[in-house]
Amino acid sequence: MALFVKDEEVIGHGVIYLHLIAAMYILPAVTNAIQGFFRGIGDLKVTLMSSFTNMAVRVIAAAPMILLWNFGIEALPYSYLAGWVAMLLVETPLMIRIYRKK
Repeated sequence: MALFVKDEEVIGHGVIYLHLIAAMYILPAVTNAIQGFFRGIGDLKVTLMSSFTNMAVRVIAAAPMILLWNFGIEALPYSYLAGWVAMLLVETPLMIRIYRKK
């Protein structure tokens, strides 16, 4: 980070952000795999619904964290986490239902 920015405060915020995102990064891999499954079987409605759910939950989760609780940069990774969990809650039951039918 020091290659791009010299301000110590910015570097500190960037390090916090990267540590939080790195710890949670398995969730987007799982959601992308599940979305690949649905794209592979031609069911694009599920991927569209889960992507909209992800975006809506991120915005809804980030707003109070930033505006009410003063989280700062930490609000972004936590809102991403909420969005990815919401995606999993939408996609996983549908995938299980499709597997049971076959």
